[in-house]
Amino acid sequence: MILIIPFDSTITMTLLTINDYISSLRQHIEEVKLLAQYNTLLSPSPAQLKEYCLSLCNSDHLSIVDRDILSVFLKCENKGLPDIKKQLQKIDIDRFKPIQYFINGKTMTPKSQTVIEVIAILYNFELRPLGKFRSKGVQGSIEFLKNEKKYISVLEYDEELDLNDQIEELQRIYNVVMTRQLKILSILKETMSQKYTCGFEDL
Repeated sequence: MILIIPFDSTITMTLLTINDYISSLRQHIEEVKLLAQYNTLLSPSPAQLKEYCLSLCNSDHLSIVDRDILSVFLKCENKGLPDIKKQLQKIDIDRFKPIQYFINGKTMTPKSQTVIEVIAILYNFELRPLGKFRSKGVQGSIEFLKNEKKYISVLEYDEELDLNDQIEELQRIYNVVMTRQLKILSILKETMSQKYTCGFEDL
């Protein structure tokens, strides 16, 4: 993806938060919950959630990140799929109550981010996990101050790059833009000041 920043511009960057992530996840659930594959999740019990999670593991559709999240949620010693399945089979179903409460609307914001991520896995939320969601949501809104075809920077960044590195680079460019704007405003102010001073002296 290429970000082109005009020479004279202001940038407003919005870093999406976990609340935005939860809100987007809820919207996704509302859109897909009536699909056949999610029938079990319409009003699930902890036992049903456990079985559904196990079925996902047996489907081999889980990504490496999904497996990492599940291993943390289940407190597995290893992150391999066999260990996750083994832990799932013996874990107490009470572990799934926070997920049940969220799906049933009993709680709006789970205390654990891992719980949120597991829910995202259950509903196959495309923008999971939070890091991916935030990297998609680094937004730049540009307002042109002058109609000049000059650019201070062209930033190319890859979705696979670390989010913090992307944000730091965007912040660096933002600082450059603001510094140049302040210089321009200072020059304009000085010019206007001299203009009006000369005018008064001529009187």
